[in-house]
Amino acid sequence: MKGSNYRKIYKNYYGFIPTDKTGRTFDIHHIDGNRNNNNINNLKAVSIQEHYDIHYSQGDWGACLRIAEKMKLSHIELSNLSKKAQQKRIEDGTHNFLDGKVAKESALRRLKDGTHNFLGENNPSVKKVKEGTHHWLGGKLQSEQSKKMVENGTHPFLGGEIQRKSGKLGGKKGGAYAKANRTGIFALTPEQHKAKAFSANITKMIKNGKASAWPRKETL
Repeated sequence: MKGSNYRKIYKNYYGFIPTDKTGRTFDIHHIDGNRNNNNINNLKAVSIQEHYDIHYSQGDWGACLRIAEKMKLSHIELSNLSKKAQQKRIEDGTHNFLDGKVAKESALRRLKDGTHNFLGENNPSVKKVKEGTHHWLGGKLQSEQSKKMVENGTHPFLGGEIQRKSGKLGGKKGGAYAKANRTGIFALTPEQHKAKAFSANITKMIKNGKASAWPRKETL
């Protein structure tokens, strides 16, 4: 899940999102607590106060903190929620301050049971996990994948001529695709091209001190 996609899903299904007495649009709550599960049966419209109360009763301090910030609660309340959220992350083994081994074991456990935040259906990491190429998985598959990328000159750790050639080839392919599908600059009309070139020339002249950024006043 990313951004407000789940809100669009709810609105497309029901036609609208309710508002409270003050005119504030309702929050969309994930019933099972999994923010990646955007099945319409898992989405429920609730007021911001109801949303806060639900997560508070569940001890989901991270969610409470996010909602509390929108509710503009006091700094003391926000501070208390933040402490509880960090403590829970430490207990769950998900805090970034934990040593590498604990954090990695926790990440692998969450990947295995399907609760990791990277497991959203549109996340590229899902494919990597299934293929065994995700950098957290390690092992033979990951090693073979890295070796193949090095041989092809596409590994991000490569430098020098091989990496430059690889990038140049990718740029040519991208340009060919844009031209064939009329995207990017190829989607512009002749008039738009002229306007773009004119704007670029003016910007260059201003930068070089050959033109003023402020229009001259007309003399009467």
